[in-house]
Amino acid sequence: MDPFLTLNQAICSLDRQMVRVESIRMNSRFNRPAVHIRHNVVRGWRAERASTPHEMTNGFEFVDHTADWALCIYGTDLANLFEHAAIGMSTLLVEELQSVQLEVGREIVLEAFDAETLLVDWLSELAYLAEEEQLVFREFRIQDVTRSRLVANIHGGRAQQLQKHIKAVTYHNLSIEETENGFTATVVFDV
Repeated sequence: MDPFLTLNQAICSLDRQMVRVESIRMNSRFNRPAVHIRHNVVRGWRAERASTPHEMTNGFEFVDHTADWALCIYGTDLANLFEHAAIGMSTLLVEELQSVQLEVGREIVLEAFDAETLLVDWLSELAYLAEEEQLVFREFRIQDVTRSRLVANIHGGRAQQLQKHIKAVTYHNLSIEETENGFTATVVFDV
């Protein structure tokens, strides 16, 4: 296996920009490098990762970005990836996601021409509901997902106050990549 490709996957591509890698150690569980990144010399990313993507218990991690916010998302399959993306974005919206009451349920049905557009449409729909109706969701049941169609039931409630206002979910270097352990993607939010 090409070591650059493995390293690239381990750091979720970080927009495929130049990064200075502080240290690399082999992770025996996944037999691939665990990466500790300090700084992206081109865009100013600040991230510290000491684990491979699939060791993350919540399925996502925050990546600081100079002007925007980004999430590096992991999932064992597309449904899991979309669920983790939604939970990650909801975590950005409110200070304490568990404090959101489960009083509102919705069904979301979306179609798109590819998985990346579907992911942006999914997160954009959730951002719209947060901005327009003050609704933040914390439970996501993906009923059906393909690379072009999503059916989901979501549950949440009204947020007292939004911690961050997401203006847009961007396509900035967005790519859903399939790995030997599932799927990864990095999503950048314009805030």
